[in-house]
Amino acid sequence: MNRKQKEHYFLSEGGEMGELIRSADWSKTPLGNPEKWPQSLKTMTAMMLGNPFGMYIAWGKNYTQIYNDAFRPILGASKHPEALGGSSKDTFAEIWDTIGPLFTDVMKGHAVSFPDFKVPLNRNGYTEDCFFDFSYSPIKIEDGSVGGILVTVIETTEKKIVADALHESNARFINNIMQAPVAMSIFRGENHIVEIANDQMLRLWDAKAENIINKPIFEVLPELKKQGLDEILQNVFISGKKVITEELFIPLNRNGQTENTYINFVYEALREKDGSISGVAAIATEVTAQVLARAKVEESEQKIRQLVENAPFPIGVYVGKEMRIELANESIIKIWGKGPDVIGKTYREILPELQNQSVFEQVESVFETGQSFHSRNSRIDLMIDNKLQSFYFNYSFTPLYDLTGKIYGVMNTAVEITDLYLAKQKIEESDKRFRNTVKQAPVGITILRGPEYIVEMANEAYLKLVAREEEPFVGRPLYDSLPEVKETVSDLLDNVLKTGIPFHGIEVPVPLNRYGKIETAYFDFLYHPLKEENGTISGILVTVTEVSEKVEARKKIELNEDRLKIVVEASELGTWELNVKTRIPTYSKRYLEILGGYTDDVMLSHEELLAHLHPDDLHIRNKGFKEALSSGFLNYEVRVIWKDQSIHWIEGKGKVFYDENHQPQKLIGTIRDITEEKKYQQKIEESEKKLRNLIMQSPVPKAILRGNDFVIEMANFALLHNIWKREVSEVEGKKILELFPELNKQKYAKLLSKVYESGEVYSESESLLFIANENGDSQFYVDFEFAPLRESDNSISGIRMTLIDVSEKVEARKKIEESEKRFRSLTESIPQLIWETDAEGNALFTSGKWFEYTGIEPGAEGSWQKMIHPDDFDENVKIWQHALATGEMYRCDVRMHRKDGSYRWHTVIGEPVLGPDNKILKWVGAFTDIHTEKAFTHELEQQVTARTKELIQINESLRKSEERYHLMVEEIQEYAILYLNREGIIENWNAGAEKIKGYKAEEIVGKYLSIFYTEEDQKNNLPQKLLQIAREKGKVIHEGWRVRKNGSLFWASVVITAVHNKKGDVIGFSKVTHDLNERKKADDKLKMNALELEQKNNELEEMNKELQSFAYISSHDLQEPLRKIQTFASQIIEKESENLSENGKDKFKRMQNAAQRMQTLINDLLAYSRTNSQERIFIKTDLSQIIKEVKEDLTEELEQKSAVIEIGETSEVDVIPFQFKQLLYNLISNSLKFSNPEIPILIKITSTIAFGQDLEEEKLIPAKKYCHIKVSDNGIGFEAQYNKKIFEVFQRLHGRDRYNGTGIGLAIVKKIVENHNGIITASGIHNEGASFDIYIPVN
Repeated sequence: MNRKQKEHYFLSEGGEMGELIRSADWSKTPLGNPEKWPQSLKTMTAMMLGNPFGMYIAWGKNYTQIYNDAFRPILGASKHPEALGGSSKDTFAEIWDTIGPLFTDVMKGHAVSFPDFKVPLNRNGYTEDCFFDFSYSPIKIEDGSVGGILVTVIETTEKKIVADALHESNARFINNIMQAPVAMSIFRGENHIVEIANDQMLRLWDAKAENIINKPIFEVLPELKKQGLDEILQNVFISGKKVITEELFIPLNRNGQTENTYINFVYEALREKDGSISGVAAIATEVTAQVLARAKVEESEQKIRQLVENAPFPIGVYVGKEMRIELANESIIKIWGKGPDVIGKTYREILPELQNQSVFEQVESVFETGQSFHSRNSRIDLMIDNKLQSFYFNYSFTPLYDLTGKIYGVMNTAVEITDLYLAKQKIEESDKRFRNTVKQAPVGITILRGPEYIVEMANEAYLKLVAREEEPFVGRPLYDSLPEVKETVSDLLDNVLKTGIPFHGIEVPVPLNRYGKIETAYFDFLYHPLKEENGTISGILVTVTEVSEKVEARKKIELNEDRLKIVVEASELGTWELNVKTRIPTYSKRYLEILGGYTDDVMLSHEELLAHLHPDDLHIRNKGFKEALSSGFLNYEVRVIWKDQSIHWIEGKGKVFYDENHQPQKLIGTIRDITEEKKYQQKIEESEKKLRNLIMQSPVPKAILRGNDFVIEMANFALLHNIWKREVSEVEGKKILELFPELNKQKYAKLLSKVYESGEVYSESESLLFIANENGDSQFYVDFEFAPLRESDNSISGIRMTLIDVSEKVEARKKIEESEKRFRSLTESIPQLIWETDAEGNALFTSGKWFEYTGIEPGAEGSWQKMIHPDDFDENVKIWQHALATGEMYRCDVRMHRKDGSYRWHTVIGEPVLGPDNKILKWVGAFTDIHTEKAFTHELEQQVTARTKELIQINESLRKSEERYHLMVEEIQEYAILYLNREGIIENWNAGAEKIKGYKAEEIVGKYLSIFYTEEDQKNNLPQKLLQIAREKGKVIHEGWRVRKNGSLFWASVVITAVHNKKGDVIGFSKVTHDLNERKKADDKLKMNALELEQKNNELEEMNKELQSFAYISSHDLQEPLRKIQTFASQIIEKESENLSENGKDKFKRMQNAAQRMQTLINDLLAYSRTNSQERIFIKTDLSQIIKEVKEDLTEELEQKSAVIEIGETSEVDVIPFQFKQLLYNLISNSLKFSNPEIPILIKITSTIAFGQDLEEEKLIPAKKYCHIKVSDNGIGFEAQYNKKIFEVFQRLHGRDRYNGTGIGLAIVKKIVENHNGIITASGIHNEGASFDIYIPVN
């Protein structure tokens, strides 16, 4: 072996690769025996094996490879050791298309080099993008020809990734500033040079970027210096303290004019890594609008305060929880009656009588919750002149907010309505008497109010008719309670409410839901309008009698009433003045409102004003004025006619003023609208007449009999004309039993006496009545009721009699019964299955053959579903429901169940039977057997249906696909996608096109595509050429400059594709444009960076050479003298100890210790340098095994310090085992060294594998997996400021007198982590412990 090494001196170095090369059988390679290698190859091999940089030789035409230890990690785990002696073509097959031509060129004698050269290598079982600084140099043999290639390479992948990340971070920082919603700028250096200024800041300065950027701010905008900005920037730049100015007044030049602006500024120092200040960041927010708005608000508040104080209605403001009075106008002070001295006092103090009236609680609730409170017609008791008096108000409490949105007080507004409230009470009492009379009526009566037809009241007879309870029925809209009647009665009610013309309905069919079932009933009813004093119609009086059986139908009716609320506001006075001599009037706006109903500002002459007086009352006014001229005072009441021809009452009052000759000079006075007061008086009188009118207008025959001899006091027209056949004059005041003596022979005379004596109501239906007349006796069937009339003392004074003629109903029923009998006989004689339902589809009749055919009892629950085939049932029900809803003929083919269990096809036809009003009374139909015909067509129909559904689904799929395509194209933002016709005219435009090129669709559609090209390209006919290429080849791709709407240029990638029809003819083009402007800038900058990087690489090579020299000196020249010092010192102490003094012995021991420390330092330095140059063989290793080996190495130290190592969950990861052992050894040694002797040492080690996005370290790649190793202890720790410095070479946090060490251990740890392409961080807490987090990439 020694002989062989001497023979191959050029293979004697090289660590692992030297050993592999020496042991390889080179005779099996194109190189042959090393003894016969060319001298140049031997020399380069020797040089390569001893070099710390990655190098390899590709020799000969086969490019046979030899490489050193430093190049070994570049090959990864999958290419080594097979690459040794192999061909570069095979080793780097995945990139040979890229490097092969370079090799060929170098073999011709041309050297080549590239910085940060990117290649996709598959070196660890997967393809990864790698970056290298490399050079290819030709190796010449003795004859001068090129025998091979020397490749020198440094991997820069990590550096490139970090540089790109830094570039991206800087770009994001600048982009964030440029897109910030506030004005921002960066000033650099003592001269405050503008480095960055976004658009908002440029607009604030009224400057352009090219005139500002990279220039001192005060040179380009000297006016800012006058405003004190130089002192602020200088102060922040020197002191580093933040400066904030609010609402700073600055006159700025904008658009050639000086504008006064207010700005909020924030200035903050920008610091470098070493803490030095390099610039100032400025953030400006213009608040001119806010400042001016606040001034306007303050001015507005003053105006509002003046308005409030002079308002004619009460207003007060109470501040804070104690409700202190801040504002109270004259109106509210007058109502309180406590004198003017109220401001500053509390609400409770001023009005203690409100204590138990809930008012204080209402104010407190508004103050606490912020929810307004409103009350109407509320009674408030106030102490006036030491007497508690009752008043009525509409009042509100509203929260008041300060500028921060906090409630600071409550505003109180009110309107006194005491007089109005008392007047309404009188009306309500009168209405109550009227309602009591109505409630006792035997016919159905209800009152509907407003357009919603709110049920104001309904008597028992009416509630009985509609089968409703009073409580849920009254007070709600009619159609809420009886929705089924809306279609029938809504037009009738609307017409009466609109026109005021009563409607008398006879035998009207109405659908009605009674007792849980919809039925059609017939009614006689009267809709009578209810008019207010001003003639407006506010509601409808409804009287109704059911006459359903007379017309053979069951209907139901629903009525709705809306209570119209009468809100009468207290009227205000209108003022006027009349010059007696000139007869020129002056008057207020309110005067015109009261006199003529004017709402706009108009000017009327004295004669025009007089024209509004009612002609019948003109003399009253004239008389009043005539008397006023002599008495000095004017007072009159007259009617006026408004411009809308409505009539109103007014009260006029005034005073005459005289001149110095005591001649009338002018009249000053007021007018007041007293229409409501006049109408209140009329209402009370009219309410007494309502009962009589109601009875007389009722369509139901009624009469009132007085006394025990039954004198006829009143009989309505329905009774007189329909039954009695008499006139009013013939019956009023007459005794009924004398007028109609035939009643004595019937039961009616006795029943009248019985009711009068007992006081009990008696009623009977379909009773036979005979009434004598000129033509003999008339026979009637009547529903009648005799009810007692009671006085206030509950005594009976008479009888209310109601007679309803139901003769036709009785006769009709008899006819229907006969008709029904004939119909049923007919159905039994035909083969079809006959059925009949009501208008809502409820079964009424089925023929006898129904059960005979089906074996199923018709009408029973679920019988219909049992008779129809399950596959036909749902469709049949759907068709039936449609027929019921529309009234159209019901027709359907279904399979019917037979008694023997089989099914046969039947066609079912049903037709509606209509009444005189074209409303459906019932449905009649039949099932007919069509089994023979249906069997043939059914299968064919199913096939057609299936095919139709299939076609519909295909068409729907195509439609949705087209919609998705259009939506996709229209909404894409990053690409301009447009369609050109065959001549190149633009036909459509998407959102991306608008974003990139600046045009809106309406601006560009219809234009030729050359609009996007530069003038030079247009002159060279580039657009036409591109279209022609697309026509010929189907597609053309082009990169070049394009023009935006604003004239700016951008670098674009354009793809134009020809669109063909089915014949292959070109019918247009699709054009897709991608904005590559940023990429173009990046490429240009990359070329500049490459030049700079090449220069830095050269400098790095020089530094590495110096480091090699230092390592050599450290390894050889420094260690040899140290060994001799240690050896000689040891010999002297051993042999000459007796001749040395104690002081001498101490000096020698110190010398030995110093030499030992120097030896340790040199070894650590060599270990540190070797972390760069040593081999990098990654092996999947269980971390627990490495920890176990380190614990064995440190057994004595662990036992000596009673230290415990806790090992948590560990992982398997690809590492360089001996380096990672060194890493953990250094970290655990540090934990033992920097420990607190009073606390037992505890060292914890854990590891987990997770994605970068799940780990708390921002430098990690989110989508990449990492092994996170954590080493922590409970030692002395360190301050946070040393988190990064702790990894620097020779960095010591403590003196040698306290802790041994060289300050290189953690630097070695960091180097090892970097060799694994990982990241390490440190954190510590003083006197509590330290923690190290290591992140190693996982493949």
